[in-house]
Amino acid sequence: MQEELHAVWRRTEMTVVFITHSVEEAVYLGTDVVVMSPRPGRIVERLKVGFSRASGERDDIRAIKASPEFIATRERVLGLIWTHAA
Repeated sequence: MQEELHAVWRRTEMTVVFITHSVEEAVYLGTDVVVMSPRPGRIVERLKVGFSRASGERDDIRAIKASPEFIATRERVLGLIWTHAA
């Protein structure tokens, strides 16, 4: 699904608002990741990302997700979530 959504974005270059509970998916597909707190929902932090824009090649997805920068960003988002969990 991630590959297909990325392919559609590359073809159309349309703005997409994508809501997911998958941190890895958000970090890979997004240009911005907005972390929200639980009830009441408040924005905790907004992070600029852009890993899927680094390359248009599907074969690079695994390399991107294995990169130290990607892993650090994923861990940052998870840390924010767990810090603000109720």
